Amino acid sequence: MEQKGDVGGQSEQVPLVEGGPTQEEFEANLKSRYLGSFTFYRKLPGRSQEEIYLDYKSGASIGDIRKKIMDRFLHR
Repeated sequence: MEQKGDVGGQSEQVPLVEGGPTQEEFEANLKSRYLGSFTFYRKLPGRSQEEIYLDYKSGASIGDIRKKIMDRFLHR
């Protein structure tokens, strides 16, 4: 991690290397392994899809991801 200062003197941690799967790779994996969840995921608004992808990229378990897809789809 690299420390990066800002105007207010606060610093934030910034990853040195951007990595992990792209959203397209995440979607392809979801489609091939969990077709039902993928079907509901594709019916979500783009912002919800992005939020779910970011959770996945941050390390959320696939069980949590699948639950969030259904919660968003059912508006819970």
